[in-house]
Amino acid sequence: MNPSRMLPITATALLLGLALPLGGAAGQQRTLKEQIVGTWSYVSVDIVRPDGMRVPLFGPNPTGLAIFESNGRYLLLTARADRQKFASNNRNNGTAEENKAAVQGTISHFGRYRVSAADKTILFYIDHSTYPNFNGTEQKRSFTLVGDRLCVLLARRLEQPQRGLFALPGGFVGTEESPAQTAERKLREKTGVGSVHLEQLRTYADPSRDPRGWLPSIAYMALVAPEALPAEGPPGREASWHPLDDLPDLALDHARIVDDGLWRLHARMTDKDWFVRVAGGLLPDRFTLAQAQRLYEALRGEPVDPANFRRDVKATGLLIDTGEHRTDGPGRPGRVYRRA
Repeated sequence: MNPSRMLPITATALLLGLALPLGGAAGQQRTLKEQIVGTWSYVSVDIVRPDGMRVPLFGPNPTGLAIFESNGRYLLLTARADRQKFASNNRNNGTAEENKAAVQGTISHFGRYRVSAADKTILFYIDHSTYPNFNGTEQKRSFTLVGDRLCVLLARRLEQPQRGLFALPGGFVGTEESPAQTAERKLREKTGVGSVHLEQLRTYADPSRDPRGWLPSIAYMALVAPEALPAEGPPGREASWHPLDDLPDLALDHARIVDDGLWRLHARMTDKDWFVRVAGGLLPDRFTLAQAQRLYEALRGEPVDPANFRRDVKATGLLIDTGEHRTDGPGRPGRVYRRA
């Protein structure tokens, strides 16, 4: 896009994401150890300095898996997403630089674990590790589960004003595209996220919102699954998911846009048709009504009466009973549905 052919108006995209746990009772009814059992992907792997600054150990979008079994066993696989392949295509013939990058860009270990709910830490009793100095040691790590927390997709600004701050993806509208097309283009350029269904939120035109001058911005919002963010995004942007209740300082008036988006989301949740048609895209292909209720409560921000919720979503006519049943926590197996 030719920078000289830009309109004096910007478009901004607010993406909200939530990964719904596939089974078990609602999070607030289970202990932290019960919640952690399962297979998890990473949002971040950071060292937190005394001044509060976070330093990513494996880049802005680490890849890998953390597997915790109910019997107290675990397996962790962690790697940078931007590791380069060996030129020889043979792991036994890597150069010194390639071998160093491979070692520093990955770590794996397995053994036993213990969860402390008091300080939200995991104590790993490591049997074996790809870093041999960890073998037979105990390692304590802090953690946060974001599987049932609403998150916002942010990327660092590489341009002035407020260079270096996290912000919602956005940019100037081209003369040959609509603001919505600009929002999608900027999403791809700044986060790597592909096409999503954007809903217009509102226009922000306060003269003081941008130090460059009067620059109105048309904001859009969408609900997407966290896996929509590719493991390797645009360099330098550090595009990543951030829990809504633990956001960093945001550039410009983007904190207000997030607040307005959350208000719009809560208002939308009163429409069960919208919940099934749009928000239901965060559910797996086949799901129980208990799973749908957990998603609804996470998006709405408060619990609802189960009987009323089931009655209302069935009344939409947008659910199809598959005839299957699935155990989903205590009680009888629940019916399995899919969206029409």
